[in-house]
Amino acid sequence: RDRVVPVVSVAAGSRVTEGGDASFTVSASPGPAQPLSVSVTVAQTGDFGVAAGFQTVTVPTSGTATVTVSTSDDSADEPDGSVSVAVAGGSGYTVSTTQSSASVVVADDDDPPPVVPEISDTADGGTRITMDLEMTPSGPWIIMRPFVPLMVKTQRKKYAAGLQAALG
Repeated sequence: RDRVVPVVSVAAGSRVTEGGDASFTVSASPGPAQPLSVSVTVAQTGDFGVAAGFQTVTVPTSGTATVTVSTSDDSADEPDGSVSVAVAGGSGYTVSTTQSSASVVVADDDDPPPVVPEISDTADGGTRITMDLEMTPSGPWIIMRPFVPLMVKTQRKKYAAGLQAALG
């Protein structure tokens, strides 16, 4: 009696945070009569220190094996990424047409760098100073600008009153 050739598939585990282990389940259906060597390809989107490339997974007669892919924690703020495992063709099995690859989201855990506002100011040659501020995200912000030392006392008061009124 001929044994049916197992169909091998892969399923993803839950999302992880960088530095955690991504988990995948490789399944052979029906379970193999003897342990089955299955080739998989590991890849990543982003930069999470994953050992990308080909690996061999041994699926026991129970029909399932776990593939664990370690990620590295770093201090760089970066977009979330993913780790994926794809079943590659090999001897003694057929690759599933519906579940040949799976991905686990890898969440970045680093804070973004501090926001530094861009400030430019211009003087019109008289008593007016204009400041343009562009800041993201929004405040609260404290704006401090030294007084020009050559201003006379009344000009300093007008400048301070104008600045206070502008900032509310």
